[in-house]
Amino acid sequence: MDAVFFRSIVIGNTPAFQTAERDGNGLPSECHTKIQEQIQADALRQKMTSHMLSNIEGFREVSAAINFDMPSSFAFFSLEEKILHMAHSTASVGDMDISATSEVLQQPIHIINAESGNVLKYNDDSLAQPVTLLYSPHGDNAGHYDCVLESAVSVALISHNPSVSQQKLAAKRKSRKTEAELITSSPYKRKLEEWQAKQKPTKKTSKSKPNTENTEKQKARNKKTSVSHQQEASWFCFLCRECTCEDMIQCLMCSEWVHVDCAGTTESQREYFCDVCQSK
Repeated sequence: MDAVFFRSIVIGNTPAFQTAERDGNGLPSECHTKIQEQIQADALRQKMTSHMLSNIEGFREVSAAINFDMPSSFAFFSLEEKILHMAHSTASVGDMDISATSEVLQQPIHIINAESGNVLKYNDDSLAQPVTLLYSPHGDNAGHYDCVLESAVSVALISHNPSVSQQKLAAKRKSRKTEAELITSSPYKRKLEEWQAKQKPTKKTSKSKPNTENTEKQKARNKKTSVSHQQEASWFCFLCRECTCEDMIQCLMCSEWVHVDCAGTTESQREYFCDVCQSK
């Protein structure tokens, strides 16, 4: 089952695999594509284990409890034993293995819990586009990782029935906010939609209004695009994760900067609270 983790990572980074027609198990219907996808997944697993072995002392420093992220049926007596186990295609993927995979790719990996909606972020210091997976902790698909494609379209599960035509994707993008398109087989589309709904701006009410005791006399700060290129690093938008020089606005609670378009607001707005702060 955990071989799906590496296959989902490969799908997330390979546009050709993302458009492949798939069967009820989420595997490509075309044999050649299926083989290529699995070859790349197996290669990524081997790169991950080689990376852990080559940097074993570094991993040893953070692996005081080498079994904490493993199923109770597994118990390793050494880190070397665990790495050897991970070389097998049926090995269970744990927190340390996901972190090592992220280091190999030099790319952030985001894991969304299909039940709680919590997001675990690995190697998030990198400015590379993250690959996102939906993890199912319980049920028939327990331990399954589904690839989630970041795009500007609505959540849509790719049809596994060749006779059913896929929905046409929206061509216009009104803002930089990204939604997700589920790529591999999963019964958790609804849970992903619910998770995304929580990320969208909500209407302010007496119950959900952010605490503004310390911000009543403040006003939202803005950045204009007419500054020098020397300040380019300060233009990082925590919503779209891009550093493009555009008009920006700062959240009065967490002080994070976002593009005005991403926030769905205007430069003249006096107060701005990001989605994360509004949901607290």
